[in-house]
Amino acid sequence: LRLLLLAALPALPQALPTLSLTPSTLSFTYQTGAAALPPAQSIQVKRSGSGAALDFTTSLVGAAPWLIVTPVTGKTGTSISLRVNPTSLNAGAYSAILQVDATGSAGPVTA
Repeated sequence: LRLLLLAALPALPQALPTLSLTPSTLSFTYQTGAAALPPAQSIQVKRSGSGAALDFTTSLVGAAPWLIVTPVTGKTGTSISLRVNPTSLNAGAYSAILQVDATGSAGPVTA
């Protein structure tokens, strides 16, 4: 007598891809009263592993109306552009945190 049992094994959970931002920090310098604003800088949004690009969204943590992020949505493997308009700010140092998240990723990253 032969008996063949077939059972469906649960699929092993796969690790979700992680996001990374390159570079992870940017610095802009502006001289009060200067005619030209600082040039825009870019950050590349990447995902770990292989697979299809993930749709991401960007947001600023806290208020930073002087920081302009474009585009606010996109796909991993592309860059986002950041520029500043400090003309309404008093002299000093300012900072902001950019958060990027993607559905299907392990969670958001910040720069």
